[in-house]
Amino acid sequence: MRTLGPASMSVLWSLGALVAQQPELDDRVVAGYVAAVLERDFGLAAEPVTVRDGLVQLPDRDFGRLERQRLAIVLRALPGVRDVIFLRPEPGVAAPAAASTLFLSTGRLFEPLLADPRWPHFFASWQYYVEDRDRAAGTEPLAQIGAAGFGETLAFARSRGTGVLRWEAGLQAGVFAIFDLDRASKDLVNADYTIGPYLAGRHRDTSLLLRLRHQSSHLGDEYVLREQITGSGRVNLSYETVDVVASQELAGGLRPYAGGSYLLAAEPADLESWTLHYGLEWRGQQPFGAGAGMWPVAAVDCKQRQENDWGLDASVRAGVVFEDVGRQSQRLAVLLEWYDGHSPNGQFYTDRVQFLGIGVHFFF
Repeated sequence: MRTLGPASMSVLWSLGALVAQQPELDDRVVAGYVAAVLERDFGLAAEPVTVRDGLVQLPDRDFGRLERQRLAIVLRALPGVRDVIFLRPEPGVAAPAAASTLFLSTGRLFEPLLADPRWPHFFASWQYYVEDRDRAAGTEPLAQIGAAGFGETLAFARSRGTGVLRWEAGLQAGVFAIFDLDRASKDLVNADYTIGPYLAGRHRDTSLLLRLRHQSSHLGDEYVLREQITGSGRVNLSYETVDVVASQELAGGLRPYAGGSYLLAAEPADLESWTLHYGLEWRGQQPFGAGAGMWPVAAVDCKQRQENDWGLDASVRAGVVFEDVGRQSQRLAVLLEWYDGHSPNGQFYTDRVQFLGIGVHFFF
C-alpha cells in the first residue's frame, strides 16, 4: 500500500480539522482536502483540482467507468463537496505533466475476477458437494468442505500515462486449500500453490492482464493416510502457464471478459496445452445501506480445457460487496456460489463435481 510522506500527512490532518470546524467550507480548503484524498487513496498526487461552489472538477485521465464511479463516490462523501464532474481535455490542449511511474500504489488497473475459483485473494467458504463423481477407486466422495485461500495481486509499479495505455507490473501469489469438514480433525484434502509475475494494461474501459503463472498441487497427509493412497495413486501435478485475459466495462455495470491459457511446461507431461477462459460480471450502480456502502454483484466464470475435451467448467457467484464510501482500497464480499464442472482443486482435476456454498472474500 502506498503511504503519504510526513508533509502530506500534516496537510491532511490540518484540512481534516478545518473540515470538522467549519459547516460551510471555502472552495480552496475543499480543493486541498480533495487533493490530499486523491493522493492517499488513488495515487493521483499531481492532479489539478478545481472547486467552484462545492463542485469538484477533475480532468478525465481516460479513466474507465468503474474508476470514475469510485472517484465520484469517494469525493462526494467529503464535507463541502456537492458533486464531481470529469472534464475531457479540449482538442490540441496538452494534459498537465504528471509523475511517470508510481511504486507500491493502491488500487488496481485490472479488476479481480469475482467468480474465478483460482483468483488469488483472501477467502473462507463452506461448500456442500452435491456430486463428486469419477473418484479414484477406493476413495470416499467428498460432502461438506471448508475452502480457504490466501493471496493477493501486488502492484510494484504503475504508469500514469494520459490518453494512452496505462500499465502496471507486479506479482500474483496465492494458496488454495480444501478441508474435509465431515472428519473430526477436519483433514486437509488438497492444497494448490500459485505464484507468478503479471503485467496489466488499461485504456479507459478496456483492461488487459498478461501473467506467467506456476502452480503445484499437493494432497494433505491425513487424507493420504486415511485413503491409503500410495505413490502411484497420487498425481504429481505441477505446471507453468501463460495467461491472457481482456475485459470491457459496459453501461449498466456489466463487464464481460475473455482470454485463455497455454501450458509452457507440465507434469504429467502429456497434459493438453490450451484452456479457454471467459465470463461476465455485473455490479450495481449505486450503493445501499448505512455506513459502509453495499453493492449487489453477480458473476459467472467459465473455463473449457483441451485436456477435458473442452467440457464446460462453470462457477457462478452472487451477493454483496461492502466498501467504505470514503475510501476505495479494501472490499469485503459475501457471496453465494454454485460450481459445475471438473474440480478446480489440482489433485482432482479429472473428477466431475457439483457443489454449492457461501463464502466471505476479502480484496485489498
